[in-house]
Amino acid sequence: VQIIAHLYAGKGPFGNGHSEATKSNAFESVRQALRIVRGTWGIVVMFQDHPERIICARNGSPLVIGVGDDDSNYVASDPHALAPHTRRSSMASDSIPIRLHALAFILT
Repeated sequence: VQIIAHLYAGKGPFGNGHSEATKSNAFESVRQALRIVRGTWGIVVMFQDHPERIICARNGSPLVIGVGDDDSNYVASDPHALAPHTRRSSMASDSIPIRLHALAFILT
């Protein structure tokens, strides 16, 4: 998983090849990093500057998105862990990054 962090940070094989638009777009940077990664993984990317924003994705590993009673969003690898805190949940699809915000999630 550490390689994903290095790819995202621009230290990987495409680090200097990012366009300026990609470098300033966190979601696109994550998407570009995930195009290179192989194997089974599940990640959640959190941002210090934007704590209300999370990007998550998976490939083979379980990743569940849940919506709580107060419309808060949750991410876990086990749906049973979310059950007491959510009113509904959905399994993420392989290789499709998901944008989570404080009150919504967007499949892209």
